[in-house]
Amino acid sequence: MSAIAPTNALSALPQATPAGSASVVATMPKAASPTDNQPVPQANHTMRGRIAQLLNTMTLPHQPARLFSADWPKAADAICREWVDAQARHNVTTVSTVALSRMKALEFERKNRHTIPEDDRLLPATATKRDYYQAEIEAFLAAVGEPDPQAVLESFKLVGTGGLHRQHTTIGAAIGNAISVATVLTPDPVSKVALVSARLLTQIGTTATVVAAGPRRLRNACAEDVMPLGRADSAPAAKRAPNMLQASLSVMRTLKIKDINKSLEQMEVAMQALARERNGGNVKARQDARQQLELAFARICHQLSVKAAYKTASESAKIELANGLRYLLTSYTGTVAMLTATMVGILAPVFISTVVSGGLLGAATALTVVMYLGYQLSKGPSRDGEGGAKRAIVALIKLLEVLEGENTHSTRQRGAAYADYLQDRKVPRFTRPAERKKSGK
Repeated sequence: MSAIAPTNALSALPQATPAGSASVVATMPKAASPTDNQPVPQANHTMRGRIAQLLNTMTLPHQPARLFSADWPKAADAICREWVDAQARHNVTTVSTVALSRMKALEFERKNRHTIPEDDRLLPATATKRDYYQAEIEAFLAAVGEPDPQAVLESFKLVGTGGLHRQHTTIGAAIGNAISVATVLTPDPVSKVALVSARLLTQIGTTATVVAAGPRRLRNACAEDVMPLGRADSAPAAKRAPNMLQASLSVMRTLKIKDINKSLEQMEVAMQALARERNGGNVKARQDARQQLELAFARICHQLSVKAAYKTASESAKIELANGLRYLLTSYTGTVAMLTATMVGILAPVFISTVVSGGLLGAATALTVVMYLGYQLSKGPSRDGEGGAKRAIVALIKLLEVLEGENTHSTRQRGAAYADYLQDRKVPRFTRPAERKKSGK
């Protein structure tokens, strides 16, 4: 019995990268195989393939970029060998410093175009932000030793399942909305009771599909990882980043202008005090000045860590947004239409008739269904997947850890120590371990 398995089936596993090294793209090297000279398959955008995927969410409309056709034991052995070879091939010691420097230069130029003369720019004056991101992605792929960056970029179009893990929930919500329309338009009380009961059962079923969407989402995520030639692994900072709400609250509490200026002033004062006491004979005063300087520096490191955490959380959110931008627009538009129609029917029963209210609700439901089907039967899922894969590389480029791992690690340690110091100060003095020890308790 033969089986077909993707050669990059293990690319979803976390990549071990030392501190301060560049995270790499886990792509499969081209080894001798029956698929060696085959081009990257094009994403299947045919109506037949999309409909088949709609009817069965476990169906993938196109093949992975790399395949092995063999008996499963042989195919599994070849997959593991290629994965090991890929780790060696994309080791941090093989990174091209020239391509990496170009990547960072493009990022600097994108942020500071107004300060660089046109003759000294890497891209023409008409280049947009998207052009810079595209050039940075190509430079990144070249930096990690990818022999054919364009093939990798083309394979990104195979990513994206269009949020099919939510399809059952969407269908349940559409059925529930249709029953609501029928309930509004039905004058018979007995029929209304029956429809309300059906609506309740539908809501219970929809809730069950929400719970069941989790395993399907995991399955889809794994499928998206093995479809292209490689996926960008998250930098260590992204894996420990807080959520966007926590990061925003921390920024509002910590990064106030007056607090930043106060930290800089305190550090300047501490440096001046240490300079005065450096040649003095008072050892105690010199130690106190050094301690104040270390405390002021730790405070600044804490503020830098808060800023870095917010930036990382922001980039993670942008990846999620790019990975489902068109789907979210479709979903939110339908939701807004449904809420608007429902609120009009509730708040304006005197000015519009029941038939008009039901018609608005029905039109909103129909719009939601048509938009969802239009998205799923178009290139929307493929473009969402491609956008998310590219944005993941852009996020790697923007993070300082790609090139400055040791510096950020030291800053993070000092910032964490100062955060612990602030947390300890919140505890009442009589409950602190040092105070209890002094009091003999």
